[in-house]
Amino acid sequence: RSTTPCRESFRIGPLVSYSSFMYDESAYSCIIPPPNPSSMTSDAKVGLDLANSGGNGAPNENYPREIMQLFSIGLNELNLDGSSKLDANGKTIPTYTQTDVKELARALTG
Repeated sequence: RSTTPCRESFRIGPLVSYSSFMYDESAYSCIIPPPNPSSMTSDAKVGLDLANSGGNGAPNENYPREIMQLFSIGLNELNLDGSSKLDANGKTIPTYTQTDVKELARALTG
């Protein structure tokens, strides 16, 4: 399977809306490759089974984590100058928790 649609969506990403960009990334499985690419034959089959591939029938949490880290809120809270915000102990402040990841996984899988 060619990765051309993925490359194209990254190339034109800044020119489209955030929702269109994220739809393309999800539809073409650019962020998460299929579990066995050589066995996939059509775009309809490509991608991870988000609803059942997290172990014991749980939703997969990798894609929601990628969305939050790479395409939305980032890993840590930032100051206006781009430096990391620190808590009272001098540690960076995360932008999301494991509960947030699980809830987004549930939202994406219905």
